[in-house]
Amino acid sequence: MLRCVTSAALSLAGAVLGGVAGYYACAWIAGFGFLVLALPGALLGVGCGLFSRNDSLLRGFLCGLAGLALALAPKLLTGSDYRVRG
Repeated sequence: MLRCVTSAALSLAGAVLGGVAGYYACAWIAGFGFLVLALPGALLGVGCGLFSRNDSLLRGFLCGLAGLALALAPKLLTGSDYRVRG
């Protein structure tokens, strides 16, 4: 039981770190005029996969949904995208 909880916690930590890194990397790249909406979700999945101790189909599905939400959140919440205005 403890091993399952530890694996889930590590996966969540990796997903959060990957998602945050992807979000800021996407915003930084958007400053150069490029729009890479898949980057936050991809890094979220990579972070989750690297930190997890075992395979899980459910975890992969949830990371996919979270990656999609992370890619669409700026557009839906603020009406703008990752591009830096200036």
